[in-house]
Amino acid sequence: MHEVALPEELFIRLQKLAVPLVDKPADVIERLISHYEKTGSKISIIDEIVGASIASKPGSLVREAKIAGRIPRERGVTIEIDGHVIRAISVKEMYQETLKYLLDKGHSKRIKDLLPFSTSGVRYLIADRPVHPKGNDFREPIKCGGYFMEAHKGYKTAVKDLSRFIAKLGLKLKYLGV
Repeated sequence: MHEVALPEELFIRLQKLAVPLVDKPADVIERLISHYEKTGSKISIIDEIVGASIASKPGSLVREAKIAGRIPRERGVTIEIDGHVIRAISVKEMYQETLKYLLDKGHSKRIKDLLPFSTSGVRYLIADRPVHPKGNDFREPIKCGGYFMEAHKGYKTAVKDLSRFIAKLGLKLKYLGV
């Protein structure tokens, strides 16, 4: 048996493709290589732009056997914020990773200045407590650094709302697909 040392960032990316408490790094690597050998090609930028089928993308290997049974909010998304790529399997994870990234990059004061950030007259995207304008609790709150984000929404709306918020921070968000 051979051992391979992985940089921390690569190991974290590998973990995102694993089934928690089931897969070992070798299992994920084996699935990726098998998929590559089976398809015989890499994904082109054209596939990304025109939306190649999920099955043809390495990202679809994330718990491939379970994807059919997932609810729509758990099919995966990849976004880029000022050059930082975030891959998530749910809206909740996308928001969690985004908020963590923003706080790690020192944007806490700028976030606080925008609170609460409204997406409509009855909903907030992000606030300092998990309550909407009319007093309803967030249905799918995520919490990070004293801030709460409402993750109860589909991918299209979630990315659109997040993009508006990111723009208010003076940053750019790009949707990269699944």
